[in-house]
Amino acid sequence: MKRRHYIALAIVLGGIALCSWIHAHPRQLPYDQCSEVFLRYKDADGVSAAFLKNFRANDTTTVDVTILQANDSTSWEKLKIEFGLRTLPAEFMKMIEGKNDFIMTYIAASDYKEQFKKIGIEEMDVIAGNYTRKNIGIFHVRSKEQQHALLHYNLNKSI
Repeated sequence: MKRRHYIALAIVLGGIALCSWIHAHPRQLPYDQCSEVFLRYKDADGVSAAFLKNFRANDTTTVDVTILQANDSTSWEKLKIEFGLRTLPAEFMKMIEGKNDFIMTYIAASDYKEQFKKIGIEEMDVIAGNYTRKNIGIFHVRSKEQQHALLHYNLNKSI
């Protein structure tokens, strides 16, 4: 009878150990599956970078995303310049402070096209700057359907 208790206890402890190990060691993509933008910024000072494979924009559309989070105001200003985000007037920033996320979204085919190519951003990619959280999302788009879904997704997030 005691032996059964020890076996049950061992199974429970083994399950807890396995769950703890999985939680402590999340699955990561190999670098060859990540975007050029992620690889460029993953070790940059003042910026935290993440790459999401198959982010779900709606029920039928997924897309790869690189997210760059500025760790301080100086880094945020540098990211805004590099990605062509406008500096918004102070009065407007006060209006959106503490409210929902304000996201400015645009398609990478802009005045910054040559600059974007150097850092791995394609013409169809969608760039979304979240002014409230000081981060930039680069959605690596491969079709007009993905682009359309992302524009609607970001519009819904910023309303």
